[in-house]
Amino acid sequence: MLFSEDRKIPVALKTYPGSIRDVKTVKRIIEEFNLHSSIIVMDHGFVSMEMIDYMSDNMKYIQPLRRNSKIIQKRTFPKDTTV
Repeated sequence: MLFSEDRKIPVALKTYPGSIRDVKTVKRIIEEFNLHSSIIVMDHGFVSMEMIDYMSDNMKYIQPLRRNSKIIQKRTFPKDTTV
């Protein structure tokens, strides 16, 4: 489902076969709807280093991470930083 932040309503809904990998589906949706300048919000089903690498190149995204995710180890904060 694609949701318009400006109009505050869903603007597209499309189904895909369940046999297609999530990463491939997201890439197709981004290309089809030209979402390169959008913020993508995903659920746990899309968590993978491949997806994070793809999105990190030039997109904004919100994606839940598992506690043992390797990306958490890559991002460290200075000791005097409050998160």
